[in-house]
Amino acid sequence: PKEASAIVDEFLAMADHDGARKYSGLMAKAGLANRDQFGTFLDSLELAGDGLEYGVEHGDLSHQILATWSMVDKWWIVDSGNDAGDDDGGVAAVVPAASEPRPDDETDDVRDVHALVAQFKLDLPVHDHAARSEMEEGDEVEEGDEVGGSNGKDPASSRMEFVEGTLKPYIESGVAIIVSTISAVEHSLFGGADGLAFVYFEGNSKASKDQATVKATLDELWKRLRPGGILAGHDFTRAHLGVAHAVSEFAVRHGLTLYLTQVQVKRVDVQGNEIPPCCPSWYFFKPNADGSMHANEEKAPGVVATVNAMPMKSYSLAA
Repeated sequence: PKEASAIVDEFLAMADHDGARKYSGLMAKAGLANRDQFGTFLDSLELAGDGLEYGVEHGDLSHQILATWSMVDKWWIVDSGNDAGDDDGGVAAVVPAASEPRPDDETDDVRDVHALVAQFKLDLPVHDHAARSEMEEGDEVEEGDEVGGSNGKDPASSRMEFVEGTLKPYIESGVAIIVSTISAVEHSLFGGADGLAFVYFEGNSKASKDQATVKATLDELWKRLRPGGILAGHDFTRAHLGVAHAVSEFAVRHGLTLYLTQVQVKRVDVQGNEIPPCCPSWYFFKPNADGSMHANEEKAPGVVATVNAMPMKSYSLAA
């Protein structure tokens, strides 16, 4: 079988002369090498302000961002603590419980996006560290094998206790703030100059990555982002096809360029788990109010090249 990184390269290689892949309204370009570089990327862009992670898992990305993004003011963590996924940060409640058929007036561009995503066959194994809800249907979890090593505790509460311990210095300093719903984030001028500078959609469960839920979540997060800010997320893979569909359709609907990272490098996470290569991330820049490209996106290619050339730094607590 082909290496996952080679499949990503093939997806991005179907390009025209300027290196951009255009497919009925969708443009995708290679971006950062992997998501572990986001903090350095934000600093190099001189992007200052508040950031947010929607669904924190065990705090791996939040710890990395806070350790490398020196220009962050506040880092909001939106997580209901409910690993079942029926209330993931206050957005899932507005999504119909049953999957709805695509509307008849759906554009040809969006229909073609479905065909594009279907071609992106990134098959990755289900790893031991994956959440139970993301395991293959029918897989069984032996007693004592719960995610996060709950040792008899409720897995969700144990997970959030671990997150709070991991991020304790940032929480005590007032930089990191954990809230249960998106409405608790203190930004009155959503989308204006005081909006969020960076948002990352992680999600904690399979339910939170259903196509309809991702679509609703992206709409809510986009409203809170300022022009020139970055909306990013995880799992642009076949295993999470709802994410790939919703993200691609969002790009077409808003006329955005979709930037894709390569597969994450092998590393050790904040729990001390060795994580194999996995799961490309995606990101967009929010344009100016008049729809024109923001200066942050204009200078991003040079910044990406510089950041990608930097040696990777370990940010693991276990390292």
